[in-house]
Amino acid sequence: MPLQALEQFEKPIKLFEQIGKNIEKRVRLFEAGFERKVERPLRRMEQRIGQNIEKRVRLFEEHFEQKVELPFRRIEQKIGRNIETQIRRFEGKNGVRLDDEVRFIGSWIKKPLAVGAVTPSSKPLARTMAQYVDPGATGPVIELGPGTGPITEALIEHGVAESRLVLVEFNPTFCQLLRERFPEATVVQADAYRLREALALLAPQAPFVQFTYAVVPPIPKLAGVKVEASERIWRNMPPARVWVYRHG
Repeated sequence: MPLQALEQFEKPIKLFEQIGKNIEKRVRLFEAGFERKVERPLRRMEQRIGQNIEKRVRLFEEHFEQKVELPFRRIEQKIGRNIETQIRRFEGKNGVRLDDEVRFIGSWIKKPLAVGAVTPSSKPLARTMAQYVDPGATGPVIELGPGTGPITEALIEHGVAESRLVLVEFNPTFCQLLRERFPEATVVQADAYRLREALALLAPQAPFVQFTYAVVPPIPKLAGVKVEASERIWRNMPPARVWVYRHG
């Protein structure tokens, strides 16, 4: 190809190269400007938003602690002190039974979801539950949620050795009371809801005994499990019925 023809192609090539360099330069300028004008402001904005959110969360936590939790704790403490004062006043005149009722009501007022019953079980209910336990059998007798111990007392009166009793109670005040009243029993402060299936722990034909205020069985029908129920015990408050479950 003649030299003159090559020179004609060389000029457009150089022009395209120059255009490419200009485009690269503009891209670099755009990237630098994007970093400076867009990304940096966005990062600063994100930081400010994050700082504001953290500040608001801290303020909310501080105000929640100050305006909600502290007043509730003061109310609980005041209720507790008033109830303890009433307990001390009634101890000399009314004995243990009224003491237990006041303690129960006090615990329910302070933490209603942590107390499984409204009042301590009555003696007729406690005796009905205790009669289903064989005092001559061996092995432990586990009571879930004994509270102040009316059913525990009925079990001992029924002939169950106190040393066989394992009392699982969530309320620390009740645990202390149980240890004082039944020193030979084993008191475990724990949540009975964390116990795995209770029926699986029973010896053959051993009873799982519980009471309910409802008119329907507390546990649905299970295959291979025998169920019996007592008459409704009207001398309990509220009236209750005892249900007994055994492996068939």
